[in-house]
Amino acid sequence: MRLVIKVAIICDEHGNPLSYEEGEKSGIFHQKVGILRDAEGNIVTFSGSINEFAAGWLGNIEEFKVFRSWDPSEQEYVEADILKFDTFWNNLSERVKVMKIPEAVEKKLIELAPKDIEKLDLEKWYPKVSRRRDKIMLFEHQKEAVESWVKNGMRGIFEMATGTGKTFAALGCLARTSEAHKKLAVIITCPYQHLVQQWMREIGKFGITIDYIVADSSNHSWKDDLADSLVDISVGYKDRIIILTTHRTFSSDNFISIVKKTLISY
Repeated sequence: MRLVIKVAIICDEHGNPLSYEEGEKSGIFHQKVGILRDAEGNIVTFSGSINEFAAGWLGNIEEFKVFRSWDPSEQEYVEADILKFDTFWNNLSERVKVMKIPEAVEKKLIELAPKDIEKLDLEKWYPKVSRRRDKIMLFEHQKEAVESWVKNGMRGIFEMATGTGKTFAALGCLARTSEAHKKLAVIITCPYQHLVQQWMREIGKFGITIDYIVADSSNHSWKDDLADSLVDISVGYKDRIIILTTHRTFSSDNFISIVKKTLISY
């Protein structure tokens, strides 16, 4: 057997299933936890916020957390993920009933499944995402954040709740800075490489057309690209550039040295 599907039902304190309306009020079952084991007993667990649909992967701001059993500093998190998964999977939670799907549903799913994986037409879902090219309009709280930043001499730190649009507010600041300065080298630094890719997408959505380079380990020529871009700005060949990088690369001796040498030389 390659796949087993179970259904989770939210219950009240007496173990009775909640109605749809009650479930909407109390919260839905939204756990996304996975456990992978190899033949040697190594374990990788993951948990995340991403829903399995096109917009979730291509458009949303989502995250995954991954932990490894062979790293002592992550062992506690691995065990917590396993306990969480086993509790629900084995129907040991007081407020959630977990049961296998009916045999009839199982057979129907097998019947609907394509015999050849190449026949899965996933592309049909992408246009719904890719057609969304309308210009991003900032909300009032984002506009206020941008104006406060400008009034503070274009300096400051945004402290905003998750999902309230820090990225687009920051890009609003970038747009205002671009209007105020003829020459501009912007450095956007992120904790992880996947967030660098996310920023690239958001820049495109926002409508900013400034050239950019990626200066991290995913780009083997990032040192040359960084030096060349800064020289282009210094000698006037280009007016603006966006440099996308990770915290690790940004704080490295190589990155700092290239920036200092280029600025001093030109």
